[in-house]
Amino acid sequence: EGAPVSTLMEHYMLDTMLDLAGFGEGEGQMTTGSSNGNMIAMLAARNQAIETGKEQGLFGHSPLLAFVSADAHYSLDKAANILGLGTHNLVKVPVDEHGRMQPQALERLLQQHSQNGKIPFFVCATLGTTVRGAYDSLPPLVELREKYGFWLHGDGAWGGAALLDDELKKHFLPGIEQLDSFTWDFHKMAGTNLMCNVLLFNHHRGTLRCVCSAGEHSYLFREEDKNAELDMGTASLQCGRRVDSLKWFLDWKFFGKKGLAERIRHYLALSEYAEQVVHGIPELEMTVPRESFNVCFHFRTPENIPANEFNLELRNRLFKQGISLVGIAYIEEKLTLRLLITHPDYSRADVDSFFSNLVAAGKELMHEHLQG
Repeated sequence: EGAPVSTLMEHYMLDTMLDLAGFGEGEGQMTTGSSNGNMIAMLAARNQAIETGKEQGLFGHSPLLAFVSADAHYSLDKAANILGLGTHNLVKVPVDEHGRMQPQALERLLQQHSQNGKIPFFVCATLGTTVRGAYDSLPPLVELREKYGFWLHGDGAWGGAALLDDELKKHFLPGIEQLDSFTWDFHKMAGTNLMCNVLLFNHHRGTLRCVCSAGEHSYLFREEDKNAELDMGTASLQCGRRVDSLKWFLDWKFFGKKGLAERIRHYLALSEYAEQVVHGIPELEMTVPRESFNVCFHFRTPENIPANEFNLELRNRLFKQGISLVGIAYIEEKLTLRLLITHPDYSRADVDSFFSNLVAAGKELMHEHLQG
């Protein structure tokens, strides 16, 4: 009753995203972001694993275990804490040289913990890791899901944008239609203003209401009404919600799938070019090979100058001088500068300018270190 038009917009967009993902008989919800989406997916998996979990909690049950990539987002740790699992029951699975979860290692851990009386109930595939941009391979994880019966979720907060382009979807997201759930931030590469996230459930229609609805809410939600199925309130952890569907709907109608797909391909092409630029500059090197949209590199230093401290100082100098703001992260204890391009007007000339300014500042800083 309070926002009928925006409610219809949200239903339209959710149905469109379910179709893009290939989710049959599914449902969806806009959330506050993929951190929240990951937690709700884990909550649904928890309540499926323990039927009385919603009403009676985890008391008297064998420990539940969730499994994620060693490079998974920290929101999964938070979810394990909030949902009462305990962060020690969030098992980090080793990754391969490309930063992808190792299915063989996952199966060994599943077998080991099952034999110890614990219940593996949830596996999260990271579809575009925060630092390296790696995509966990879904087909082998689907095979393990069929064997061990866990809930298979996909965290596509960053890399889920590949869904917009048919070729990128085939390359980065094969098997996505077999996930149990999937979350994706439209406010990242797709460019919609914050916040704009979608959480999708596959073949689990009605689960969101079952998981999220609790308590006396008849003063607000009229579930006996003939249009009750349109009301998103009982399927959300939130009570008051912003009209995020409006900007999402308008972006979709203005740019369309084709226009947004062109944007994502543009970002990928620029990341490929940025990697080439790094290879062509003697002072720079890639920390690890590029896996998708993320370019991880660092400034070379002689043995007597600690590389991590130097690159952090370089990054901070660029920021304080108003030149650029580039992300940092650690890959196997090595600090890396992390270039992510998400502005539709960014061009090759901008990439060249970014690296030119960075190298000039790096040379200046290196001179100071050598003179000091």
